[in-house]
Amino acid sequence: MARASGELGAAQQAYAEDLAISKELAEPYPASNSLQWDLGCAFGRVGQLAQLRGDLTAADKAYGQCPAIFLRLSGLDPANIGWQHGLAVAHARAGELAIADGDLATAEDEYGECLGILEQLTRLDLANANWERDAKLARRRHRDLVRARRRPPGTEPVVESDRHEALAQRANR
Repeated sequence: MARASGELGAAQQAYAEDLAISKELAEPYPASNSLQWDLGCAFGRVGQLAQLRGDLTAADKAYGQCPAIFLRLSGLDPANIGWQHGLAVAHARAGELAIADGDLATAEDEYGECLGILEQLTRLDLANANWERDAKLARRRHRDLVRARRRPPGTEPVVESDRHEALAQRANR
């Protein structure tokens, strides 16, 4: 609620407390899949808030915990589509951070992993419009990153959303 109202300090405190509780509960029980899932989600919330605040170091530290947790869980039960989706989200967030760091190769790899998982999920559940939307966004971001890495530096924006913004700015001149 604090994050939604723009109170980032209060949200940071609440998320830090949530993460501390999740660690305290999950660490003694590494075989508890639900506690491990909660821990991964808590790291994700802390990372997302840090990224929102512009603290990419803290975001990277928090997000960096998510893929290992979600990869282990999804490996335990590949049929668990929730865990697969969590892994896809973790890859997308890692890709966002890599873009912010200017590391397009890593961003391309992360979005490629994300896209592969989301495409598999959409094949499993053709009626899930949210996953189809997520897959389309990941596909667009991945495509933009592939194109950006082929261009000479400074010739075009990195991602399609940046291109749309640049076109709008040109139209307003």
